[in-house]
Amino acid sequence: MSEDSGKDVELLQRQGSRRKFIYGVFTFLGLTAFLSAVTSFGSAAVLRPPGAVSEEEFLSRCIRCGRCVDVCPSHGIKLSGLLDSGLGTPAMEGYCAVYLELVDPDPEKNFEFKRNGSKGTPCLRCIDACPTGALTPISVEEIKIGTAVINRDTCLGWTHNTCFRCVATCPFNAVTIVRGEGPSVIRDVCTGCSQCTHVCPTLPKSIVVHPYPERQLGYGYRWRRGRGA
Repeated sequence: MSEDSGKDVELLQRQGSRRKFIYGVFTFLGLTAFLSAVTSFGSAAVLRPPGAVSEEEFLSRCIRCGRCVDVCPSHGIKLSGLLDSGLGTPAMEGYCAVYLELVDPDPEKNFEFKRNGSKGTPCLRCIDACPTGALTPISVEEIKIGTAVINRDTCLGWTHNTCFRCVATCPFNAVTIVRGEGPSVIRDVCTGCSQCTHVCPTLPKSIVVHPYPERQLGYGYRWRRGRGA
């Protein structure tokens, strides 16, 4: 091979390497942009575990380690998927036990727990397991995952004046019976633990938890207790 031919081959190899490098850079940037878009998609609709900081800060602090998922005794925390908000971040998809005595909530068990005036053993294991401060230490009284909302068109309490499992089950007495009619949620008292959703017998569920409107404020602060609708 002549000297000129050798130089041509070397030049082609360098050009090929540059093209691969440029292609890799653009691929990385494109993937980053895609993941960023996916991460921010629908963030307002996500229920985070108790003690979560503001959504923007949560997404920056959470390292997707899954420790909160592993320690949750009710298996209520799951890592979000590709099309969910915050790719790989934890979200509440089940119920929060709040107290370890209320794992596997049941209307009779929960009612007896409340009737005895027991304060129980707070769970909050997810907060203890978080290594980055995405979940901050709070008391049971400061839990605010979201707010339960009742569909009166399908709720058996409203349509047939029966059931009322949500009333018996709620650990905080945030679900009450309105004027002898159907159940109603006291929004400022509701923590969004979703135990009421867990015991609701209708399909689809007639009581579900929605993210609190002021999600950007974070959950780790004390909420004023008051009247709800």
